[in-house]
Amino acid sequence: MPQSNAQPRSRNNATDEPGTEDTATATATMTDTVREATAESYRQIQDSVLRVVRSGEDATLAMFGSGKEAGRLPLPFGPDPAAARAAVRGSYDLFEQLLAGQRQFVDRLIAEQRRFLEALLTPPGDR
Repeated sequence: MPQSNAQPRSRNNATDEPGTEDTATATATMTDTVREATAESYRQIQDSVLRVVRSGEDATLAMFGSGKEAGRLPLPFGPDPAAARAAVRGSYDLFEQLLAGQRQFVDRLIAEQRRFLEALLTPPGDR
């Protein structure tokens, strides 16, 4: 009878427990799926934000275009350049605060996602 050269399949070198390889494969697959879904969600959010920004830019340009066609430029702060500069500075202050708030939100969101994924991917016996 011919002898087989096949080696017995090792369950797991570290623990030698049945099903450990299957669990590791399932965990890796789930991790990849979650990573892909997160990346796609991020792309969709980024696209939405960019559309809103572009829409605002288009509206601003249209406002100046319509004012030029009517023979006047809209000057919401009057002819005083100092008032216009103060308004611009105030806008930058507002947007800096908004950006700081968004940065804090994203930091918290990432921390929560990390905790969620760690809990999801941690085997029940290790929790």
